[in-house]
Amino acid sequence: VERIEESTEFISSRPKPLAIYAFTESRKLKEKILKETSSGSVTFNDTLIQFICDGLPFGGVGGSGFGRYHGRYSFEAFSHEKSVLHRSLKMEMEARYPPWNDFKMEFIRLAYGFDYLGILLLMLGLRR
Repeated sequence: VERIEESTEFISSRPKPLAIYAFTESRKLKEKILKETSSGSVTFNDTLIQFICDGLPFGGVGGSGFGRYHGRYSFEAFSHEKSVLHRSLKMEMEARYPPWNDFKMEFIRLAYGFDYLGILLLMLGLRR
């Protein structure tokens, strides 16, 4: 580009880059780059520190990739957090299972609303 200020138009007119490396002391130009471009990362006045620093994620957007990789972020990206639920075998709520009817639907609605008085009245047949 003829002028560094035109760089945002140049970058935005192409597929999203993995990284943008810009060398400037201008706070205004830095803000313009951050606001008007999309990339995996942006580094000002350096080219290597962002990759060396384990505390910063490294990854792209769109065609340049997706996700965040580097240090802890790589471990998290390629690890599976397994969900585990433990329930007691005591006291089962029949209302959770089909076939559904008006009573069960009202029971579930009251339970999700934590309306214990409403549940009691429904169970006693005093509410419909």
